Amino acid sequence: MLAEAANELNDGQTAEDHLEIIRNRASGNLGPTRTVVPFIEFQNKAQMRQAIKNERRWEFALEGYRFYDLVRWGDAVSVLGGLGYTNRARYYPIPQQAINLSGGVLTQNPEWP
Repeated sequence: MLAEAANELNDGQTAEDHLEIIRNRASGNLGPTRTVVPFIEFQNKAQMRQAIKNERRWEFALEGYRFYDLVRWGDAVSVLGGLGYTNRARYYPIPQQAINLSGGVLTQNPEWP
């Protein structure tokens, strides 16, 4: 996530460095040579964003994080739409009891009438 944050703040070098730390640890490639995974050099923000997305997909496979990443990145409809996902699932509904107890401060999320 540090690589992702750095990339979004236009700090490509930090994004590249932290992405490589994860890739090297995960591949067992801890030496100075790149024998297991190729080095990803920062070219532009969009390219690094995609590299980070790919790395998170592989790093957290079967751990249940992908759905939340897709929602956070705004990619959930394009990736999961064929499986019935809609933007309504972005937010959970606020329990009616919490809305009632808030004295009108809380309102229901717009997708949950």
